[in-house]
Amino acid sequence: LAKRAGHLVFSGMKGPVEFKNLRIKELSRATSLPAPVQRLPASAPQVSIPAADKDGFAPMFDGVTLNGWKGATVGYRMAGGILTSPDGEGDLITEKKYSSFHLKFDLKLSSGSNNGIGVWCDDDKGTNRFLVHTGFEIALIDDKAQEYRRLEKWQKHGSLTYFEEPSSHPMNA
Repeated sequence: LAKRAGHLVFSGMKGPVEFKNLRIKELSRATSLPAPVQRLPASAPQVSIPAADKDGFAPMFDGVTLNGWKGATVGYRMAGGILTSPDGEGDLITEKKYSSFHLKFDLKLSSGSNNGIGVWCDDDKGTNRFLVHTGFEIALIDDKAQEYRRLEKWQKHGSLTYFEEPSSHPMNA
């Protein structure tokens, strides 16, 4: 794998998806420094989000806004600490680039959904059909749905699309 750093991309392709407890732990700080803390106006709803837990995982969202993100910020919404892509369309891109990291999250995937998380992506898709194809895509797909039953193993939920099938099937959990 030649590419070693880039943006994270939440790619909504089809159907609603919800993320909760989205946290990241950077294993190497070689590519960038953390984004500066942005103060919300006093009139904004107050949310208490810890900077990092005891294992070093920090939240990727402040629980209220999409500060630190660009792209389809209109297509996504943050409410009550849950990031939702209600229409399953558009790419939400980190302003920051990441190299080596560990990402944790809870996922609620609706029936028939097809979404993904792009790793080490560019912020412009160029000639690619999807932005996640500028890096590597982790498939978030309801592969139990009738329309996706004939997918290859490397296209199923949890796979590194085109490269590696999941070691276990997360949809069975």
